[in-house]
Amino acid sequence: MTNAAQSAARVPAGVTFAARLSFENISHSFAGNGETLSDVSLTAEPGEVLCLLGPSGSGKTTLLRIAAGIEPQTSGRVLMNEREIAGPSVFLPPEKRSIGLVFQDFALFPHLTILENVRFGLTAMSRAEADREAGIALSRVGLQQYAQAYPHLLSGGEQQRVALARALRAAADGAFDGRAVLRPRFAPEGFRPRRNTRHPARKPRDGDRGDA
Repeated sequence: MTNAAQSAARVPAGVTFAARLSFENISHSFAGNGETLSDVSLTAEPGEVLCLLGPSGSGKTTLLRIAAGIEPQTSGRVLMNEREIAGPSVFLPPEKRSIGLVFQDFALFPHLTILENVRFGLTAMSRAEADREAGIALSRVGLQQYAQAYPHLLSGGEQQRVALARALRAAADGAFDGRAVLRPRFAPEGFRPRRNTRHPARKPRDGDRGDA
């Protein structure tokens, strides 16, 4: 396959979701602070938009961090397309999971342009390819015109879209918003699931940006 063909073939992977993510009997606790999650089982189907609502400290962000591989669970398994990526004897590192996580504070680098922020971490391809992929991700969120601007020049909502573009490009299989995600089948007390598959662009309406 030529370099051009390889580059063209790579584009869809950066802008589509094609994975089924499952949590099986996930429990988690921080040392000395009691249990954060207790026996949580849920599944996110490919292309499905799921939202998990709950009060501060109910474990929403912890579940996201477990999915991304930033935080290990105490017990249970995480599977992607029926393949175990975290369990009693398996732990796939974050960089090999193809899962993007959008943090509540967006975590943009102030000294980098918008394009450079989205391109950050694309070290396995040439500079030209990385710029192209980052540009495609920015187009997906309608911010391609700000490619050479810096984060402080954008509104809060626009910065959030930049963070989403970066997650979309970094993750071939899924991207999660740090405020809420997924639909629990068995949820801890305080969790309120909300599901939306007809209107995937609609934002969670939890009214609590700092609840995670």
